[in-house]
Amino acid sequence: MELREGLCKWPMGDPLDGGFAYCGADSGMGKVYCDAHCRIAYQPQNDRRRSG
Repeated sequence: MELREGLCKWPMGDPLDGGFAYCGADSGMGKVYCDAHCRIAYQPQNDRRRSG
């Protein structure tokens, strides 16, 4: 699969396996991953507050 701008580059499977591929779903221009994989890749930091 040729990865072009606007296609999701999320790796799928083992890179050493013959069936390895990238997601390839529409990611929109300027984004690396599709919406589903963005939710996995970019998670907000936990609010870390010290008690007492």
